[in-house]
Amino acid sequence: RTTLAASATLANLDLAQWLPTAGITQPILGVVSGSAHVSGTLAAPAFDATAAVTNGLVYGYALSSLTLAASGNAGNARITALRLAGPGLSADASGTFGYGPHDPMAIALHVQSDDVGVLAKSLGAKLDVSGAFTTTLNATGSRAVPHLAQTIDATNFRNGKYTVPKMHAQLAADPQTLQLQTFEADLVRGRLLA
Repeated sequence: RTTLAASATLANLDLAQWLPTAGITQPILGVVSGSAHVSGTLAAPAFDATAAVTNGLVYGYALSSLTLAASGNAGNARITALRLAGPGLSADASGTFGYGPHDPMAIALHVQSDDVGVLAKSLGAKLDVSGAFTTTLNATGSRAVPHLAQTIDATNFRNGKYTVPKMHAQLAADPQTLQLQTFEADLVRGRLLA
């Protein structure tokens, strides 16, 4: 029986220099630091890892921060915390998943924008929009047969001359169906329910 005990540290890896060396030409920049530890045995290995990206730039979108903490074993992995922040956007995710297409997963993703106009401009979109939104997506089932549940909330959302003071929606989906469970919108004059 062989016992595993290994650690590694990565400090200030500049993606602008190393990705082209690896033959990767995607427009992704940033400086990566992190650590990893492997333990257990050859038959039952386990790992934990952390990573952080500074000065990130993904397809022209500047990331103010990106961090990841994860662990796992031979059967599944756990995202303890994945956090991302940039102009007009913050997001975090956590959960577990197996490696095979039929292994169970349970992942939660939360995304928030205090100003969609700032987000759109940062992404290079020429849209006349403003307002705030939040959305939460829960993915369960497996990658082969996923089940999704999502909520979307927006306040003072404006597109051109049209403004929706408040909106709430709940959706559910699986490989066969997409269901709008709830939709409520407070309009400037009146209210829309579905």
